[in-house]
Amino acid sequence: MTFINDIHFQFSELVADKNLKPYAYLLSKRLQDRHICIDLSGTDLKSEYESWAPEVRERIEPFSEKALSNSTNLLSVSTEEKKPFVVYNNKFYTYRYFNYESQIIDKIQDFIRIEQSELSNRKQELKYIKDKLFGLQDENLDITDWQLTGCINSYLNNFSIITGGPGTGKTTTIAKLIVALCFSNSSIKIALAAPTGKAAVRVLESLKENSLAKEEPLKSKIDELNSSTIHRLLGYKPNSPYFRYDKNNQLDFDVVIVDEASMIDVPLFAKLLSAVDSSKRLILIGDKNQLASVEAGSMFGDLCNSAVTDGMKTLNLFSKERLGFLNSFLNANNTINETKPIDSKLLKNHITELVLNRRVNQESIVIDKFSKAIMNEDIEVVKTTLKSGSEIIRFDEAYDVAVFKEFIKKYKDYIDETDVVKAIGKLNDIRVLCAVREGKHGVYSINREVEWYLQKHNLIKIDADNYINRPILVNKNNRELNLFNGDIGLMRKDKDGIRMAYFLDKNGELRDGILPSFIGGYETVYAMTIHKCQGSEFNNVLIVLPEKNKHDLLTKELLYTAVTRAKSKVIIQATEDVIFNIVQKRVKRTSGIIDRIN
Repeated sequence: MTFINDIHFQFSELVADKNLKPYAYLLSKRLQDRHICIDLSGTDLKSEYESWAPEVRERIEPFSEKALSNSTNLLSVSTEEKKPFVVYNNKFYTYRYFNYESQIIDKIQDFIRIEQSELSNRKQELKYIKDKLFGLQDENLDITDWQLTGCINSYLNNFSIITGGPGTGKTTTIAKLIVALCFSNSSIKIALAAPTGKAAVRVLESLKENSLAKEEPLKSKIDELNSSTIHRLLGYKPNSPYFRYDKNNQLDFDVVIVDEASMIDVPLFAKLLSAVDSSKRLILIGDKNQLASVEAGSMFGDLCNSAVTDGMKTLNLFSKERLGFLNSFLNANNTINETKPIDSKLLKNHITELVLNRRVNQESIVIDKFSKAIMNEDIEVVKTTLKSGSEIIRFDEAYDVAVFKEFIKKYKDYIDETDVVKAIGKLNDIRVLCAVREGKHGVYSINREVEWYLQKHNLIKIDADNYINRPILVNKNNRELNLFNGDIGLMRKDKDGIRMAYFLDKNGELRDGILPSFIGGYETVYAMTIHKCQGSEFNNVLIVLPEKNKHDLLTKELLYTAVTRAKSKVIIQATEDVIFNIVQKRVKRTSGIIDRIN
């Protein structure tokens, strides 16, 4: 019998029930595409089957509803049974992902149920510090103060989501929340975390740079705070899917704040929630429009979208009682008047969407308008912006080599800088962002082109893998060295002439040099994937997209994420057709969260 070199077929071969084989094959394909289940009502199973390779169809019989109408020893149609596959709400899962989804929903419901007994006390605490909270308002604002709203709302809740795009003040909202918590309890124990090492460092850096950090009580509290990856917070166990902290051994913190939550995949989401005591507070911060996790699911986006209601412009949905309480803390010109009371959603009162871009320079205004047009699928605004000749957002449909060289010659600045701390800062001032790794416009090819250019102009000398001034991106966690996926460093010689890798610590200070051979996984980072750049910002960004729109990952969320990494200037190398197709294509990852949570 001929061996079929198809991993999805190999998975289906493990299923003894022949009627379930086509479902297992399709589910394996869906999981690879980062869905967590098959939507049986929204999938044309006949067309799907006909699209499979002939050798696969020869070995797997067509889809049969009989397989789903009768429970077998492999298929559960009840939430109580533990079998390899589950059908629930007309969706087909592996038990593993169905269980993760169930754990997440059950835990959120538990948070919300338990917080009810704390609301009265927390409202009294807030009233007691009301005068101090008035001092946290933006006096120059003549619309709803969503930052203070998010602060008060998250103070009340055990489970909260704060979402918003770049410049809307997510970090300031966190700062105000920490201040409010410290006003009531100066010894409160707070944990900060993020999915990657880079994002974890960035959230603490941002807090330290916030104007509130110059004054008490935030000034003292920041000195106590540590920020870590979620894996480190939970106590990663090598070669194990389990963590030290779980539902039986929960984290010893009163408040857990997690930034860049859109990057968290479903399994990690479930494990994070289970490790937090339901009587404590968990606050998830992120941009619902950014790319979802690189693994299966889009949990943060699904939770946000579960609160979407027809006719609502934002996710700020509050009950009548909560609306009145929040407004009592806001100045007359800052009250909430753009929403309506609503009681039908589980996450009403638990999501705050920050909608105002607080960055008022011209660059931020143009980038914000363009990024919103991308998410709103506003082709006319996208087209007008690309054709405007703006120096803030430049469009290069010809992939002009001169444009590319003009951009990458800026890498000269970090090479010429002798101070390593300043050099790393200048390195992180610019970045080439790619959608893919392979091919002419992929990360590998672009990194080689940059190296050739810099060597040709005598700026670097590639005399070894770890040549002097090689910028590197850590792509594998190394807990012994306190290095994490996403950390960026620079190769320089130490005082003895030995080539070492240098990184900055969480305070922005230079760490001791590390021998490259000790690091483990790392790669050159003149260019990086858009997925890898989440949680980072650069003054100048060059986005290089494939010339043909043949990649499923080319979506508006991908382009939005890339564009919003830039603070000053963006250059996009792509064809018009690719740009317009991307803007009209969104990430679609099937899950049952939205149907089940309400």
